[in-house]
Amino acid sequence: MLRILAAAAVVASLAAPASATEITNSRSKSAKKQRCETTTEIGSRLARKRICMSEAEWREMRAQTRTDVEKILAQKQWEEND
Repeated sequence: MLRILAAAAVVASLAAPASATEITNSRSKSAKKQRCETTTEIGSRLARKRICMSEAEWREMRAQTRTDVEKILAQKQWEEND
């Protein structure tokens, strides 16, 4: 079960920067305040990635990650019941 959660976190962290870049390019940078976070790459003690998004984009990413994890857990639970 922890492997599934870790896999979901990796997928979400890989998908987020691309969508953040697209959203940033489509809107005016001066119209929103950016918040940056540094994340550690899974499997490395040294590799880090800096991700900058607006508060609304961070909320959207958290909601999408939560939805993805819930889908994975529901699917796993369904498979265990068979």
